[in-house]
Amino acid sequence: MKVHTNVTQANGVISLTVQVTFVGDMTDTNDQALIAALGDPEVNIAGMFTDPSDPTFTFQMPTTELYTGVTTQLSSKVARFMLALPASSNPNQPCPRQGPLDVITPNPARAAKVWQGQVLTMITAAMSALRAKTLVPAIPDATV
Repeated sequence: MKVHTNVTQANGVISLTVQVTFVGDMTDTNDQALIAALGDPEVNIAGMFTDPSDPTFTFQMPTTELYTGVTTQLSSKVARFMLALPASSNPNQPCPRQGPLDVITPNPARAAKVWQGQVLTMITAAMSALRAKTLVPAIPDATV
């Protein structure tokens, strides 16, 4: 399983999407069977995040919980990191609003790296938990 992060930047806004794909690893066939039987594992990609190397650097998303399926929904979610909301380009349009995955922070690049690292950690934990489950339970004989 490959986890790839697409990073784009436009007008001071850093946008990240995380894509999880099966690339022919030894675990892919088993992972696909487990997902088909037990469902796509979900991770919470919103909330409060803290830099593990510096606990004083934290940031909060407007939404505290946004659970997405690792292989089915994650690539369609865009996290945006910025200093401030972009200005409205047309006075006849409403002012931009902060979306559920929009982060306003004094250091957008650092926040983007922290978010991506923690999402990767959550994906790893979710896949480990999925791999620990078994499709066919071992049922021992019983003497009555």
